[in-house]
Amino acid sequence: MEYLTKLQQLENAQGSLLGKRIVIAFVLLLSLLATSCSNQALFESIQIDHRQRCETIPIAQQAACVAQYQTSYEEYRREREALLREDSFR
Repeated sequence: MEYLTKLQQLENAQGSLLGKRIVIAFVLLLSLLATSCSNQALFESIQIDHRQRCETIPIAQQAACVAQYQTSYEEYRREREALLREDSFR
């Protein structure tokens, strides 16, 4: 009986994780469709997804993980343009 209870708890946890992934995928898809797949919307959706994935790792590592994905789109765009300019001079 105890084995069945633990098995049910495991199935519930897995179902919950799958449900969360489906919701995340749906939200990402809707945000892309609603904004006509703009670069900024795509960037922000990916950032959100990465930050949510940080919640699945050990708590001691979560802050460092989330910190990697705090760059704003404008900051990303400026850095990207600077790298492209640098590359064009080579």
